[in-house]
Amino acid sequence: MSRAVPFSTGLLVGVCVFAWLAGPVLESRFGVEALLAVYASVSAGTAVTAYVLVRQIDVLLTEPSDAPGRRDRTGNEQGTNRDSGERASQTVTVSLDELSDLDVEREVRQLKAQRSESLDED
Repeated sequence: MSRAVPFSTGLLVGVCVFAWLAGPVLESRFGVEALLAVYASVSAGTAVTAYVLVRQIDVLLTEPSDAPGRRDRTGNEQGTNRDSGERASQTVTVSLDELSDLDVEREVRQLKAQRSESLDED
């Protein structure tokens, strides 16, 4: 989600600048309908940007605080409360980037194994 905010904001700014610069040309050449299409894309860009920002704010507000015993996304405990004996949460969060990295690593291991097998057969 961290890349969605700059992407949607950049897209919205680009469409707004295009509408501002090309608006008179579009209106004179293609009519008011072309201008309405550009304004519709500005509205869609605004809606997407607002959605992304609201989702980002919602995630920040609903994120649990850094309480003792909380685990980070790799599963390591950030801090444990050993005095009270409370158990830490068993939830582990993994991003999609980390999952794709794991797939790449697995494929590399498979290719290395296949290559070593083909070298052993020769």
